[in-house]
Amino acid sequence: MSGGWKDYYQCRMIEDRTWLIRDLYGDCSYLLEGEKYALLIDTGIGLPGFEEAVRQLTDKPVRVLLTHGHLDHIGGCGYWKEVMIHEKEISTLGRHQNVGYRQIIRGLTKEVGLKLKEKAIQNCIHIKIPREINFIKEKDDGQAIDLGGRRLIIMETPGHTEGSVCLWEPDRKALYSGDTICENRVMLSFPESCSPACYGRSLKKLASIQDKIQKIYAGHNKVPLPPAWIGHFMDCAAALAGNRQMGSIEETSSVFGKCQIFKVGMAELTCHIEKE
Repeated sequence: MSGGWKDYYQCRMIEDRTWLIRDLYGDCSYLLEGEKYALLIDTGIGLPGFEEAVRQLTDKPVRVLLTHGHLDHIGGCGYWKEVMIHEKEISTLGRHQNVGYRQIIRGLTKEVGLKLKEKAIQNCIHIKIPREINFIKEKDDGQAIDLGGRRLIIMETPGHTEGSVCLWEPDRKALYSGDTICENRVMLSFPESCSPACYGRSLKKLASIQDKIQKIYAGHNKVPLPPAWIGHFMDCAAALAGNRQMGSIEETSSVFGKCQIFKVGMAELTCHIEKE
C-alpha cells in the first residue's frame, strides 16, 4: 500500500451532492453538500487519509455529526475543530476514544480478515477528539440542520446506544440511520445499549414517517436499504421484548464478547438473554 486515501477508502456519489465514504472495515460515512456548508455524518474507524478523502469531494466548510460514540464512527473526527454528538454519548465517546480500549481494533482487524501495516492500525488506535463538542440535547429532537438549500432533521433513536441519532432529509426522502438500522443485524449487546422495548419505541418513531422515506443509508453493509427494514426490526424488537417464542436464539462471540443473536424473519438483534 502506498498510504494514499484511496488505499483505505472508496468514495462514490449516491445522490446529487451526496457521497458515501466506505473504509476497509465496511464503515460508512456520508458527506452531504449544501449551498453554504457540507455535513459529514460519522467518520469511520480512523484509517489514514480520511480528511483527504473528504476534502477532495467538497470545498465547503465541513460540519461533523456523529450518530453515536462507537470506535468505528468517531475515528476521523479529530481532523475537524468541532463535532456534534448527543449528550448521552459522552461516556461512550470517552471510552471508545481511549487508546487502551481501542486496542480491540487489532482483534477486529483479524476478525474481518484485513492485513494492514502496523502504521495504519496505529492510526486507528491513536485518534483525537475535537476540543469543541456541541452536544445534541433532548430538546433538539426534531430540530433542523440547515446546510443552505438542504435541511436535515435530528431524530433521537436510542437503542444501539443511549444517545444514538438518525438524520432525516424530508426533501429527498432519505434517512441516515447510523447503527439504528443496518442490513440484517443491529447490536443491542453493548453496555451502553438500551432495552429492546426502548429500541422498539425508536423504531415506532421512524415508522411514523416511513411513508416519507424511500431509502435508508446505514452505517454498515448494503446501502441504500428500503424502508421496510424499519418494520422488520420492529417485529424483532417486539418479540424480543415480549414473546420470544416468535424468534430463534443462537449463541455467538466476537471481539466485543459473548452474546446471543435473536432472529425474527430477516432481522437479527444481538442481546444478552438470561438463561432460564
